Amino acid sequence: MSRATPGRQPVRNWLPKPWQRVRGAAGPNDLRIHDLRHGFTSIAVSGGDSLYLVGKVLGHRQARTTQRYAHLKDDALRAFANRASETIAAMSKKVPKASFLSPFPADISR
Repeated sequence: MSRATPGRQPVRNWLPKPWQRVRGAAGPNDLRIHDLRHGFTSIAVSGGDSLYLVGKVLGHRQARTTQRYAHLKDDALRAFANRASETIAAMSKKVPKASFLSPFPADISR
């Protein structure tokens, strides 16, 4: 894969040979660099980093692209749901019960 630059030699893709050596030494021969980008995104988003920031690091122009990269594990989804429900439960303990039943303060008589 090469691309000519005006007044210069073509730029050649230098990555395939070193990548083959790394894959051979590390293990799975079917691992692609693109797989690493997906893994990076999934780990970052599962850890609480925003799609916007992760997308900027990856050079994505649209959040939807980054969203497709983020393969969230069930554990991360469950942890999020638990945190959200615990926050809601804690908030409901601080609010007087009457406010759930009526839009009026308890001391207003009709």
